[in-house]
Amino acid sequence: MISTIINRELFSFEEKINILLSRSEDSYVTSYIKNLFKNSNIVFFDNTYYGQFQPDIVICTNRIIDLSQSINLCKFFHVPLLIIDIHPKSDLITNKIDNSFEFYPIVQIAISEEVYFSWNKIQDYIVAVGTENKEQWKNIIYNMCKETFKIKNISTKNEK
Repeated sequence: MISTIINRELFSFEEKINILLSRSEDSYVTSYIKNLFKNSNIVFFDNTYYGQFQPDIVICTNRIIDLSQSINLCKFFHVPLLIIDIHPKSDLITNKIDNSFEFYPIVQIAISEEVYFSWNKIQDYIVAVGTENKEQWKNIIYNMCKETFKIKNISTKNEK
């Protein structure tokens, strides 16, 4: 645990990172992330061997299906969570989306304004998946990997 904290402090841009990634029906986003981090280890949730390495970040690309598992994995490994909303919220989803989490850091990104507005503006950023935004994506992910995982308590409930 202490070595993980020290490694986060020494983490530098372009360093090899371990990413635990949910599978998405949108293979373009998965390919985009793989292309951004060519020298990194990217393992999918459904691979049975992901428990054999310490991830630096969990990336959830399907809020509806994978968010619960993503949260559990973040708590288990004590790593940040990046939620990427790829598709607009379906009209079939009528329940209120809970946007409060028990830990941080968590960053939520919509890949378009349409997606952002359909989810009632719950994301932190709108960043398109494309060549012009590669550095922005890398900065977000690398900076998240440097952050220390923290469980929120009553006194930090409104912090992010």
